[in-house]
This record gives sequence, C-alpha cells and structure tokens, in this order.
Amino acid sequence: FVINSLSKPRPTLETYKYAMPGEENVPRDELIVFDVASRERVDIDVDKWKDQAVGGVYFNGGGIFVGKGSDKIYFARRDRTWSKIDLCAADTETGESQVLIAEESKPYFNTRYCQLAVLNEGRDLVWWSERDGWGHLYLYDGRGNLKRRLTEGPFVVGDITAIDTTGRTLYVNAFGK
Repeated sequence: FVINSLSKPRPTLETYKYAMPGEENVPRDELIVFDVASRERVDIDVDKWKDQAVGGVYFNGGGIFVGKGSDKIYFARRDRTWSKIDLCAADTETGESQVLIAEESKPYFNTRYCQLAVLNEGRDLVWWSERDGWGHLYLYDGRGNLKRRLTEGPFVVGDITAIDTTGRTLYVNAFGK
C-alpha cells in the first residue's frame, strides 16, 4: 500500500498486486533466443526452483551476456529466498543449460555487488562471492572450475570498474572495515 498524503482534498490510497508464495498466478522469468534471419525461436532451459528469478547479476555491463559468436548465453538464477544462486551457460541453438557455479549464502545472497566478467570468449570467468563472509572475486575457467581467488582481506569488493585483459589487471571499488 502507498498513501499519497499530498493529494487534494484528501490523502489517497494506492494498492498494487504483488505475487505471494503459493498463489496460482505468479509471474515466471523466461529466456528466449530469436534468430532474426530464420525466424526460429529457442527457449533456454532456466527452470530449477519454484518461483525463482532469472537475472540480478551484473554481467560485463548488462544483465545477460552473449559471446561474440552468440553460441552461448550466460545467466544467473536465484531461488525465491535469494539464498541460492546458480551461474549458468546455455547453448543458444539447443536451449540446453548447465550450471557453472552454484552458491548458497545465509540468510541471503547479496546481489548488489554480485558480478560476472566473461573474459577470453568464455575461457575465463571472474565471479563475485561472499563465501568467506566478505565479498571477493574469484577466477574460474569456462567450465566453472575454480582456478584461484583474486582478492582477499577484511573488505568488500564492490563494482568492477574496468578490466585490462592485456595487463591482466582488474580495477574495482572496495569497502573496508
């Protein structure tokens, strides 16, 4: 409910519908790839949890990342309580998806700084995680295998502001204690 106390001559009450757990008509997120030339449609397999959300992760400047060849699409999905999140890659021709990284965080996963950087055409991934209680960056290979931790210490890595792939340097905002 929202009360507009400035309306004249009396305050007005505005209401809006918000989907609650267990309701029959809860909106569902979908990912669909359209081939403009062939007019074909491919539905990306995003389903895992009831009432999940797709998105909520910052990818190289947007919410979903597609490589140069457009054969792969990266997306994130999270459960309704925001305590579980999967980073997935999907084949844009078949719609088949696979989980690259699965995280669980209690009481919830902080998606404010949750980021993915896809480097070297998907051969390297930089992923943000709070697995040690602080938000840090980790380097994975394109199949989701952890290579190494990139940042460490009593601070939270904020936004990735720039990536120098030649100099292999990440520029980030960080917040200390």
